[in-house]
Amino acid sequence: MSRPPPALLLTALLAAGPAAAGGYTVLLGQQPLGRIEASGAGIDMRLQGTPFGAFDGSFTARLAQENGPAGAGLRYTAHTDSAREKRDVSLLTVGGEVVEARVEPASEATALSQPGAAPAGAIDPVRALAHLAGAGGCPAAFRLYDGRRVAVLAPESSESDGAVLTCRMRYQVTEGPGHAGPLRLRGARVELVYPLGGGAMSEARIKAGPITLRLAADG
Repeated sequence: MSRPPPALLLTALLAAGPAAAGGYTVLLGQQPLGRIEASGAGIDMRLQGTPFGAFDGSFTARLAQENGPAGAGLRYTAHTDSAREKRDVSLLTVGGEVVEARVEPASEATALSQPGAAPAGAIDPVRALAHLAGAGGCPAAFRLYDGRRVAVLAPESSESDGAVLTCRMRYQVTEGPGHAGPLRLRGARVELVYPLGGGAMSEARIKAGPITLRLAADG
């Protein structure tokens, strides 16, 4: 599986390109549930009224350069706050390898919450979203690592209607716990929509178990 190309990773880190930044309204049918604000340096998500309360709450994540004894690296920090859970994650990646991993409280840590547990080439959620937003077309398969689990996002098919390109993808947790508390969702069908001929992602549709959400880009 391929990693996002270096230019996109640089964009994700420095937020240098408009495709790596933007806002999305999250909808269930036509009902707005909240917002995701994203840039190459971070994600801010706040949702309320999702089915079963599965995704209600807030999630913030940041990515920053950090220099330390192991060399120049990327520090990923994330905070989850909901009625079911409050969690902080901190990862330090140097040379593509996770050299530090912390999850608090300790009860939220998994066997993957330690240096060396992440597969080579896996990227954090901030870089993953920046990669998808700026891909300009159907992305190749890649792995994600958030400090507690490893997942794969892989293409299945695509189609064009002359104006937009729709990429059908499959998201699958391969190691670690599922998502959304008691639902423990481990897989989802994902559709990503891009203007034909290139451009930032305009829409995403995510179906996980009984829940289907739509992300609509601003503008």
